[in-house]
Amino acid sequence: MQITTTKKILTIAIIDNDNFFIVGLKIAISTYLKSKNREVKFITGQDITPSADITFQAVRSGTFITPHSQRQAAFDEPHYFIIVDNKDSHLEHLYRDVKKSNIIYRHQSVDTLLQLIEGVIFYPQQLPEKKSSEPKAFFRQSLTTREYEVLCHLQQGKTHINTASCMGINVKSISYHKRAAMRKLNFKRTNELFHWMLRGGLSPHQRIKGN
Repeated sequence: MQITTTKKILTIAIIDNDNFFIVGLKIAISTYLKSKNREVKFITGQDITPSADITFQAVRSGTFITPHSQRQAAFDEPHYFIIVDNKDSHLEHLYRDVKKSNIIYRHQSVDTLLQLIEGVIFYPQQLPEKKSSEPKAFFRQSLTTREYEVLCHLQQGKTHINTASCMGINVKSISYHKRAAMRKLNFKRTNELFHWMLRGGLSPHQRIKGN
């Protein structure tokens, strides 16, 4: 008697603002997984949650969120890949610590992409766990104390006026520090910034002294 086991549906998150690339990525992955008899569910945009098995995130869509682990441990931990353009060299500080095997370039072939997926899903490598005394901050271009404080107040739902009152500075300064922080974090839209903060992105961020 043959015993069949139910295979887990893979949840794949794609965080990108290039809809054309997203469609192509979905088609390539869906076709490949269908040939392997694996079901897949894609989530994008505001539906993104930490529960995804595999996450693809474009650097230009915002600061790359620190992976919990780059271990390939049969999906006990999520897997993160970042999507990079050749023109993104000025943003290298956002992914400097990411393993090369977790970086996907837009100009790469579909076959190269599928080899990476295959390595994660079907041939996971078990890496020894490393003990760490404290979590390592992922961000290289740190926020100043002022920028960090402004984001903390805004994260609490305060308006620019309320934030300025709490910090004892003028409203224009609040806007200035927020825009400076967004540039460092590679966010172009305020809603991207708030979505990132709501997911805890500000918590592990390093601060540097200065105004």
